[in-house]
Amino acid sequence: MLEGWFINVPLERIHRDNLASWSAWAFFDTDYKELTKEETVDNELIVDFIAKAAKWDFPLGVFSAIYKSISCTAKRHDAIYFL
Repeated sequence: MLEGWFINVPLERIHRDNLASWSAWAFFDTDYKELTKEETVDNELIVDFIAKAAKWDFPLGVFSAIYKSISCTAKRHDAIYFL
């Protein structure tokens, strides 16, 4: 399921920093490099949770080919309000 967010990149090609960048976009609506210290800590907890749920040890670093095909980090999303 996670691969779908990375334009069908196989799980074994997704690295920890790729996941952290996606998580920053998805949960904080910002670029990973723009997170505050507190947000960075929270983001790492999210990445750890996803890795545990996926039962996968994401390699450290970045798989740069992902950024050539992924568009989610380039677009901000509108806030969704729940009643």
